[in-house]
Amino acid sequence: TREVKGQFWRLRYPLADGSGYIEVATTRPETMLADMAVAVNPEDARYTALIGQQVRLPITGRLIPIVADEAVDPAYGSGAVKVTPGHDSNDFQIGKRHGLPAINVMNTDGTMNANAGPFAEMRIADARAPAAAVLDALVTNIVDIVGFAPPPADHLVSARASVDDVLIGIANDR
Repeated sequence: TREVKGQFWRLRYPLADGSGYIEVATTRPETMLADMAVAVNPEDARYTALIGQQVRLPITGRLIPIVADEAVDPAYGSGAVKVTPGHDSNDFQIGKRHGLPAINVMNTDGTMNANAGPFAEMRIADARAPAAAVLDALVTNIVDIVGFAPPPADHLVSARASVDDVLIGIANDR
């Protein structure tokens, strides 16, 4: 494995009824357009009253549910995670458990596809900053982090789930 530098964004997703927001933490704001839910741990008292409610997805305005899932670590980040089944293996499993569809917003050539709306055709790495800029009013905190990636991930910038529940790397060699 090798160390990789990144950032951890904390974003406010507005509740659909206008009564407030739920704060999610993510290292990948550019995949927000493919979010299908926000997940919280069912034992996390901070969020039990929000389970079953909906949030309005920033940028698109699409409504997505707040679901309870034991895979969520209440001590990590804000304790609420955006669920993007089309781009993360853990999220794919959460999506299967909750019957969530998967939207893919990335092409295999390392660009964002038509599902990415205003970021379509941008290189994935180049979409992160504009996505974060659009979300600026919702950002409560950005923290620099160091994570770990295995050596084969040097040429990969993302992953997406296939219909066979297998992750496919997407090269950033455009």
